[in-house]
Amino acid sequence: MDDIIKPRGPLARFKQAIQSGKVRVGFIGGSITEAHRESNWPYFIRAWFVKKFPGVRAAWENAAIGGTGSLSGVMRAQRDLLDTRCDIVFVEYAVNDGPGEATMRTREGLIRKLLEEERDVILVYTYCQDMYAAMSAGQMPASIVELEILAEHYCLPSVWMGLHAYNEMKAGRMTWEGWLPDGLHPDYLGSSIYAEPVIAFLEAELAGPARPSIPSGALLPAPHTPNHFQDIREIPLDDAELRGPWTEMREVILPWYRTALCTAADGAELSLHFTGRALCAMLNFGKTSGVLKYRFDGGEWREFTGERCWWVPDKNWCQPVLLADDLSDGAHRFDLRVVHGNREECKGTTCKIFTFMAVQ
Repeated sequence: MDDIIKPRGPLARFKQAIQSGKVRVGFIGGSITEAHRESNWPYFIRAWFVKKFPGVRAAWENAAIGGTGSLSGVMRAQRDLLDTRCDIVFVEYAVNDGPGEATMRTREGLIRKLLEEERDVILVYTYCQDMYAAMSAGQMPASIVELEILAEHYCLPSVWMGLHAYNEMKAGRMTWEGWLPDGLHPDYLGSSIYAEPVIAFLEAELAGPARPSIPSGALLPAPHTPNHFQDIREIPLDDAELRGPWTEMREVILPWYRTALCTAADGAELSLHFTGRALCAMLNFGKTSGVLKYRFDGGEWREFTGERCWWVPDKNWCQPVLLADDLSDGAHRFDLRVVHGNREECKGTTCKIFTFMAVQ
């Protein structure tokens, strides 16, 4: 499995936690990893763990969200993985992140955020159809190439689950449709095969001799990617100046946030002041969401319409939005106005904002 499992750094924190009798395991990624699909591969990791370590008390923090990439991960890392004190985190963004500088910034920001304290991090790579041409030619897809650059830079182990499953399909262990019934999401059999090389790596690493932890905190290497998103901070919603009928409401569907700032009024506005070079927002989004018009420092208006193709729900998709990453690093004013999109795919004017976050 030389092409599939790259051990690199040790699992020192994971070993220590198991020996202490209490461990917390984190996951971050997209729909192939998210918790509400009980046929997803993390459930097979949990099944292996509880069988192998019946006396260890384990907590599972699955923070993966379908249809989101590493921007979502870096925005939620503090709340969902650091504040919950995860000992080990599996990161799965080879599918939902495309290659390029923008995702390298968010991916590296997420990795550096996770490594602000001693913590084991494993990169895992699943499969999507865009990877077929490269993999069938014996090559590595571009998004995985970029993740491997970061894995080497930070001495992180990686497991190419998608290649293992592809090889098993070619060897006749399962049909393509048995692996990926809808072309992307594995069912029970495919997910169990995704988990196999991860479990093989964990078994081998835990059986081996103790090794020093990978560098973390002040010992982190210099960044590989300029302007990465490690220093990302939440802006309190109380800081927003509201114009129109906005309300703060408890969130009851999406578990990652407690409240959202909400309006359905065409023309409702808000403003906020922040310091940073980039601004992100996390929305409860769908086809009934309004279009967001926004500007910085009184400049030209920009527009966020959002993805509204056939698979997008009417509401309740936790969606990160990068509003700007080209600002001067300093103080700024942000203005937002909610409007109807006035087009067939825009079905409403609802706006629900979970948080704003600035990158410094």
